[in-house]
Amino acid sequence: MESTPRRAAAPADPEKPRVLWSSAKKSKRPASSNKGGMSADKENANAWNLHQSKLLEILPEDDVNDIETAFDGEINSSKIPRWERKKRRKTEVALTTVDDTTGPTSSTDAYTSAELLASIAPPREYQILRPCMRPPPPPVQDVGGGGTAAVSSYFRKVSSMSRVLFHATDEPPQDDFYLNVLASHPSQPVVACATVQHVVLYQPQKKLRSIHVPQLGASGYISAVAWTSATQLAIGASDGQIHLYDAARDTWTAQSIADVHRDRVGCLASSAAHGLSSGSRDAVLAHHDLRLRQPTVGTAARGYHSQEICGLAYKPNGGGAVLASGGNDNLVNLWDMRKGTAPPLFQLTDHLAAVKALAWCPWDASLLATGGGTADKCIKCWNTDSGRLLHSTTTHAQVSALVWASEYKELLSAHGFESPAMTLWSYPSMHRIKSFATRSGRILGVVANGPHVVSWSSDGALRQWDVFVPPTKAASTPLPPRLNDENAGVAAPRRAFRM
Repeated sequence: MESTPRRAAAPADPEKPRVLWSSAKKSKRPASSNKGGMSADKENANAWNLHQSKLLEILPEDDVNDIETAFDGEINSSKIPRWERKKRRKTEVALTTVDDTTGPTSSTDAYTSAELLASIAPPREYQILRPCMRPPPPPVQDVGGGGTAAVSSYFRKVSSMSRVLFHATDEPPQDDFYLNVLASHPSQPVVACATVQHVVLYQPQKKLRSIHVPQLGASGYISAVAWTSATQLAIGASDGQIHLYDAARDTWTAQSIADVHRDRVGCLASSAAHGLSSGSRDAVLAHHDLRLRQPTVGTAARGYHSQEICGLAYKPNGGGAVLASGGNDNLVNLWDMRKGTAPPLFQLTDHLAAVKALAWCPWDASLLATGGGTADKCIKCWNTDSGRLLHSTTTHAQVSALVWASEYKELLSAHGFESPAMTLWSYPSMHRIKSFATRSGRILGVVANGPHVVSWSSDGALRQWDVFVPPTKAASTPLPPRLNDENAGVAAPRRAFRM
């Protein structure tokens, strides 16, 4: 007799966890049923481990590796950290404040890589590492005129070395802003500087001579000096007379210019055609031909300058045709000497104080630089062909002298009252390259003397500067130390002054 077949047990579901006895039920079980004395917690742990092992046997090997990697790796949160949120917020604010007007200069131009980078890169203040880099040089534009001056990068090594050539401690010059008592020889490295009653001719290596002016009298003083030729020196006096000295023969010429000015002659300027112009405190601008027995040929400034004329400068490459005059009435007049006593070509009225500093550019015939006094403190550059103002730069003190560089597109300014110093400017950007402390009194004048610059101060110090000399040339032929040498090793010209 066949026995009744038994119903096959359903296979256990591997994903369904085994039903475990609760702690209450296990506590009611007799102690004999707990084989080996295993606790309920340990039995539950063993059952859970068995369940996990069966699950891992069912999962593929790749899924198992992913699960293990997820448990062992970093926890990836969907929330952005606070420091990153703040960084993104600052970047968004900076990008929204960028000027949207920057773009191509025309409709045909395309955006460059630098413009695209500037539009998406974070601002400089939010960069962690900022390398200390030198800014790019200022843009230099061609000012025209057919100049041949070398364009400087304005990061060249400008020498600040100076050397006292002569110190007039016994008789310093007259401390007066309106006087012009320093002149450079037209062809040799010789300067003429005036004290109260003496004119000193000095070469960088030696003092040539000291000239006494006996025509001055006891109370008179020298108010202006200028070279009229390679051997003749014109000296303006406080009584309105002009005396001529022959440096080659060391004698005074019998010819003197008198009865023209009623007050001191504060400025003199010579032209290439044997001409000499003089300006005085009586607001008269006179012109003289030194080849004539009666040299005065006319006056041209009556009514066009109302106060003292304190600055005169001829255009260097104009053949003595154009003259610039500056006065204490804040005016600059441009004269065409070929027209005699005709009105000035242009009258420049932008200065607010006396205009003593006048400098024609050697590599641009139409460029004139002018400097104002204490109430103005400005350097202005003009186009003398049209009378148009090109640049106006405010300085720190009154401008007493201006000198253009012949090998660089640079301008040197000398300052007096409030802060005696010299400043080197680039042109046409008029960025300040370097400042030079003079350690002396008011600077009365500055002239170019070969590759060097010479300054004359109110304390009687005649100082030579290597502003325009390349550093290699300045240190090539050092001189032996002297008692008044503040910076030994300054090169000096070897040519001798021969009359």
